[in-house]
Amino acid sequence: MGALFKPIAGVLRIGKNLHVYGDPYDMACTVVIDGNKAVLEGATAITGLDLVSEREALRQIFTNLGITEVVMRRLKPNKPAREVVFKLN
Repeated sequence: MGALFKPIAGVLRIGKNLHVYGDPYDMACTVVIDGNKAVLEGATAITGLDLVSEREALRQIFTNLGITEVVMRRLKPNKPAREVVFKLN
């Protein structure tokens, strides 16, 4: 008999001065792993600048987990849901 644990969800934090857990951050969201895809949902605050400024760090984090596609789901009041897809390969 054996056991295997596969994490499928986590929290992503991005911040200008974020280096270790406990440092201040500017944006946080839930990340759900679905196969080789990471889905970002429920951002506390997000701008394109947050993702662009940390693109290489995010690419390294997700690539190390075997992720090849990142999907950002955005919901705004009185607007249809929108998805932005980033291919990592």
